[in-house]
Amino acid sequence: MKACSICKVSKPLSDFLSYPRNKDGVRASCKECNRKPARIAICERCGSERRVRRSGSLPHLCEPCERTHWRCFACKQVKESADFHVSKESRAGRTYRCKDCTASLSASADGVRSRKAAFVKLRYGISLEEYESHLLAVEGTCPCCGKSGRKKMVMDHCHVTGEIRGVICSACNSGIGLLGDDIEGLRKAVAYLERVSG
Repeated sequence: MKACSICKVSKPLSDFLSYPRNKDGVRASCKECNRKPARIAICERCGSERRVRRSGSLPHLCEPCERTHWRCFACKQVKESADFHVSKESRAGRTYRCKDCTASLSASADGVRSRKAAFVKLRYGISLEEYESHLLAVEGTCPCCGKSGRKKMVMDHCHVTGEIRGVICSACNSGIGLLGDDIEGLRKAVAYLERVSG
């Protein structure tokens, strides 16, 4: 028995065309799915048609148009590549939202909050509400240096395990990081200061 890659139904091997290159000696898709006609995708920009695979989502643009244009995931409009910001993370080298949609999202308070929530989730693995409760717990006083009224309080976390240690001021966080992020580095710094301050 084998599951067809298209219809996902488990069928006997006799329901598959032979293909010696595969380990089981048959194709990934069954005979019935192979008989189905390929789907036709219509380019949203130039209107040209092309045959595409039977599975997966239909492409919005033809191959020539994909080189110069991109479809915005927010407004669903096809625009020139110059209308999108450059992005190293994207497969196409451009952001998935056009510049207009990005600007309108950035202008709204919900957009700023959602971007911050995404950053906190990616960086620390917690929700924005958990992050804000950590900040409120210290009440503006750094538990590391004891100073209050610090402008910037940050989440301190272990760079090896990713475990959150608490909220401290950015100066203390930078100091701990520069001293190797371990107790031994801090002890050496304390011993040095005791030695030189006489």
